[in-house]
Amino acid sequence: MLATHFEFNGISSRDAGIKIVSIDDSQNGTYASNNKIEYKTSKPSASSRWNMHGFHYENPISFSFQIAKCSMEEFTPAEQAYYKRWLERTDGYRYLRFLTQDYEHIYYHCALQLQWYGIAGQCVGATVQVTCDSPWACSGLQTYEATVGSGGSFLLYDDADSIGQTDMDLIEIQALEDGDIDISSDQYADYLPGHLTPLSHMRITGCKSGEVIVINGITRQIASSEEHESLADDYSYSPICLINLDEQIRANQGNDYTEQKRQNIFQNNGVPCHINLAYRTSRLAVV
Repeated sequence: MLATHFEFNGISSRDAGIKIVSIDDSQNGTYASNNKIEYKTSKPSASSRWNMHGFHYENPISFSFQIAKCSMEEFTPAEQAYYKRWLERTDGYRYLRFLTQDYEHIYYHCALQLQWYGIAGQCVGATVQVTCDSPWACSGLQTYEATVGSGGSFLLYDDADSIGQTDMDLIEIQALEDGDIDISSDQYADYLPGHLTPLSHMRITGCKSGEVIVINGITRQIASSEEHESLADDYSYSPICLINLDEQIRANQGNDYTEQKRQNIFQNNGVPCHINLAYRTSRLAVV
């Protein structure tokens, strides 16, 4: 990837007066992403083959790049303080993306650290160390909005690069009649073992007409616009999510299933409702 500008926490490096450079001829950001897969294997004593039992990631994505002022002038102490305030956040991870073709829609949820670079006693740039919160990047924020009647359905396509489940960042559902919110997923039923299939329904019972339910997928909190005192007991704790079963085996049905399974069909089994969803999907091998 060859990029000259980036965006962090919604602020572009162009607007901040800096750009990506190679101060010490480090080949313009050639680096290891460190999100290496570790495979769990074993070998029977009389065999020459190793069996695979699964995998895990040991480290999140991490890499570095270098920056300098667009004018290639020295950084003053006041400017150094400004860039540290902007880039070295102490209140949590923020989104980073590189503003170059094919990469502007890939976001790294990360923390940054600066190490200043000096030549002849002058501060001329810095190395930015990037440490993500996971072994993959993600898409930009995707949204979906629809009004779904009782017995109706809606479809979402999971464009994630990884197999399995993608949780929603935010779910907002408004009940349009008194009754129960009940939305089921065909993909989730296939994804779960058979004895857990009831979890394929997101249920919130005892809703009032006009009541808005908000589920924060990041903090795992649920809230209502009404005085829904029994909300904690009325919720199934199985929020809407996306499933990618591409080239996987539907083991709970005993069938080999190798065709693409990225389309998620959601069925409304409860009262008519208005739905707003926001989510990000995974992006792999993107550094």
